[in-house]
Parts: sequence; structure tokens; C-alpha cells
Amino acid sequence: VAGFILKGKLISSLNERNLGDILEKEEIKNFNFSEPVRILWLTERKNLKKVSDIVVEYLSEKKLEPIFMGSGGRIMHLLGSVIGKDVKYVCSHHEQALSIMAGGFSRILCKPSCVLVTGGPGGTNTLTGVADAWVNSTPIIFISGQSSEDQTIGSSGLRQLGDKEVPITELVKPITKYAV
Repeated sequence: VAGFILKGKLISSLNERNLGDILEKEEIKNFNFSEPVRILWLTERKNLKKVSDIVVEYLSEKKLEPIFMGSGGRIMHLLGSVIGKDVKYVCSHHEQALSIMAGGFSRILCKPSCVLVTGGPGGTNTLTGVADAWVNSTPIIFISGQSSEDQTIGSSGLRQLGDKEVPITELVKPITKYAV
């Protein structure tokens, strides 16, 4: 099911499953596409999986539980997938506490752990725990959110473009086994 919203007005709720059929509608043909356009696609989710569901299923299969996590806009889908599954998790309001808890958990139980944090300051707040894991050879997977690709500086020469953008991958490369 699809619908077109032009200038805040729903043109029509359409049952066509084909974009070509939708673009043949008279309101669409005559619309000036230099103006803001929002296309709303609604689809049945019976057989669809979100990437975040796949990531959480993988972590669960690898027995990386409990997952140590803090909330934040850059990882909301991952958090929703953790909470929506039968997965054990531990929450904290500070990312440094999460990284230290995960390190203690891994060292005491001799098993890997996982930390989920939001991007920007959420990622940088884990640096003490990341360094601790590196120095002590403690197996921890850290997953940090990131600004949308179109909101990153890339090679623009700017210091910052996106909201809370920090080059976390470059910051942790010297103190991790693998960072992407």
C-alpha cells in the first residue's frame, strides 16, 4: 500500500504495488518536484526483518548476553530489537559505566560481552572501557551508533557537520583488534 503526501496533503492512498502506476496519477504528473515531496510507503511486515533484528539475533546466538546498553537516538532500532526479543540486557544512563560493567562481566565469567551505545558522546564515553579491554585482552564487542552518511563530514574539510558527529572508528582503531 502506498500513498503520496504533497505539501502535507495526502493525494491518495493507493493500492498499486508499482511506482509506475502511482506516477501516472494526474496530481503527480502535474506536480512541481522542485518543491518538498514526501512519499509514504506502507508495507506488510510479515516476512520482513530489520537489520537490527538480525544483529540482535546474531548476538544472542553467539551467547553475548546480557547485552550492556544505553539509550540514544543513533541506536534506537537496535534497542527496540533487544527489548522486543527474549534477550537479557543491562541498562545504564552512562556509557562509561556500561563499558566497565561489560569488562568486569567478561573477566569474571571468562566470556565475551557486548555493549550498545549511541553515537557521538555515547561512543567517546566508552573509551576508558575500550582501552581497559585492550590492555587486559578482554573480549568485548562495542557497537556505537553514527550520524547518517549524508550528515558526516567525509572529505569536506569541516570539523563537524552532523549532530554529535565524532570519528569514533578512527579514535578506537589504535586500541581495538578491529574497528569499522
